[in-house]
Amino acid sequence: MSQDIWIYLFRGHPTDVYFNRHALIFVDSREDGTFHHTCHIQRDAAKTPWQHRYDLAADGETFLLDVRFLCAIHVATLRVDAKTPMVVVDRIRQTPILGDADASDWNCQDWVADSLKTLLKAGYVDRATHDGVFEAFMDAILDGALG
Repeated sequence: MSQDIWIYLFRGHPTDVYFNRHALIFVDSREDGTFHHTCHIQRDAAKTPWQHRYDLAADGETFLLDVRFLCAIHVATLRVDAKTPMVVVDRIRQTPILGDADASDWNCQDWVADSLKTLLKAGYVDRATHDGVFEAFMDAILDGALG
C-alpha cells in the first residue's frame, strides 16, 4: 500500500509569530481511506512538559478546513506492506522530545524537523528529499509571520 507523509503548518495562537506556529506530521493512504494518522507534540501550557500526541484523525480534509491552517508540505510517498501499515508512523513515534518544560527555544517545529531526520536515518527519505522538505518547512514557518 502507498502512504503519503505530510507536514501541516498552522497559524500561531494567540498571535501569528513564527515561534507560535504549530506543526504536525500527517500520514495517510490513498488506497486505504481509513488510514489517517497525526504525529505531533503539544503541551497544556507554557512551562509544562511536552507530550507526544498520536491520533487516528478523521481525515486530512478536517485540517484543511481549520481557519488556522497555513499549508501542507508533501514529504514523500512510500510503499509499505499492507500487513504492517503502521511501520512509518511507529518510526516517527520514536522521535524523542528534546526540549524540556523550561526551554523557550524548542517547540513542535523542532520536533517535526527531528522527525524528518528520523525518516532520513530510517531510509524512508534520501538526503535531497530531506533537505528540500526542511528548506520548504523553514520558509513556510517564516512566511507571513508577524515579527
